[in-house]
Amino acid sequence: MNFMTSSLRPALLWFAVLGGMNAAIAQETPLAQPAAFVQHAVDDVLSVVFPEAVDHSADLHLSDRVLPVLTRHLDFAALTRRAIGPAWSRFSRDEQQRATTAFSVLIVRSYATRLDGRQRPEISYEPAILLSAGRWEIPSKVSVAGTPYRIGYRVERSSDAWRIYDIVVEGVSLVANYRAQLGAIFQKGGAAAVLQALERQVTPPAGD
Repeated sequence: MNFMTSSLRPALLWFAVLGGMNAAIAQETPLAQPAAFVQHAVDDVLSVVFPEAVDHSADLHLSDRVLPVLTRHLDFAALTRRAIGPAWSRFSRDEQQRATTAFSVLIVRSYATRLDGRQRPEISYEPAILLSAGRWEIPSKVSVAGTPYRIGYRVERSSDAWRIYDIVVEGVSLVANYRAQLGAIFQKGGAAAVLQALERQVTPPAGD
């Protein structure tokens, strides 16, 4: 059974449309506000996926091209920790690293698969909503090949930078969706079962 299939559908949508949006923007830059931060990060990712000029890296697989951008913008460790939830503290340091590595590969590959050959999405942003002290949601409307979606980016201030800590697609939270899946697996088999499930998703079948 592919336990990630159902949870990947909303997760892939927001990555497919917008990529990783966890750029750390220094406080003194003009991109210090959450809405500007999100828009800048989205534009940065899409400029790599849909370059206007000749891109000599185009011969690389899309996942290889977007990896440096996603690594620059996305806090994979924080996203993995939030997706696994309270069980994270019961992972050893080595298990945490393995989980982060597998989850990162899963996200990057899923993102690349969904974007490959697709049209550049049309995006419009709505006013930021204050959720609590230091936390905001940036709502947006996204159209992919004529199909509309509503996507919200939840950001928080961390030290001198903004970070996206969750993305909600059509009312479905990325973090909560994965946490429900991975939490159930942890309850049945502990950290080893979670790692096995994650690594199975990113390990090519024998013979590939």
